[in-house]
Amino acid sequence: MVTLNKKPSTLIPLSGAGLSLIIAILLFAVFVPRCEVTVVKVFAILFGIILLILMVLCLYYTFLECESMPNYFLYDKKKKRNIQPDKLTFDIVNSRMSFFVSRIAQGRASALWTGDVLQHEERFDKNHVYMPLVAYKMLYDLAEENSDRGWAMFENCTDENLKVILYALRSNGEEDMVRVLKYLKENLSHDYSRVSDYIIGNRKYIQKRMYGYVRRNLDAFY
Repeated sequence: MVTLNKKPSTLIPLSGAGLSLIIAILLFAVFVPRCEVTVVKVFAILFGIILLILMVLCLYYTFLECESMPNYFLYDKKKKRNIQPDKLTFDIVNSRMSFFVSRIAQGRASALWTGDVLQHEERFDKNHVYMPLVAYKMLYDLAEENSDRGWAMFENCTDENLKVILYALRSNGEEDMVRVLKYLKENLSHDYSRVSDYIIGNRKYIQKRMYGYVRRNLDAFY
């Protein structure tokens, strides 16, 4: 199982690389051409080369640090390393989120809708980065299952849980979806056909938003 870790700080090595590059540029572009003392010019050139080498080492160290930490969505357990971000697919995101929600709900999807799991977000999402994904995943699974059992979970969703779900969606810019879901829950939650028409009709949109959210926030999932 991949454990979530805090992404290593790359600020210091990146700052070192940037500073080394700036000083090296100043040496080669300004100081060396104007220097008239041969010995000083030679030492300046050597120092500039050393700075460029240091810059490369800092960048390489940063790369190794990032690669050594498993990313929740990029980590390949077979290869024991992160895949390249451009290799990430929705199927991978969906699979990882299936595991995530199953773990926090202890294998009972209904616990997310009618239990108190969502009332204790800090237990599974200390940095509040997973909640929009959890909300999208809950809706996506309803659309995928498309059963009376699933729509009954939406109908019986507690007011407290609905508030959390809508807040999570709104935090990712979902104003229209929040408005419609709130209306469906308050007025038509017993009408499974109306609820399913909307959620199933937006399955592709939910999928796109889930995937896009992960891609935009990949650095948050270490």
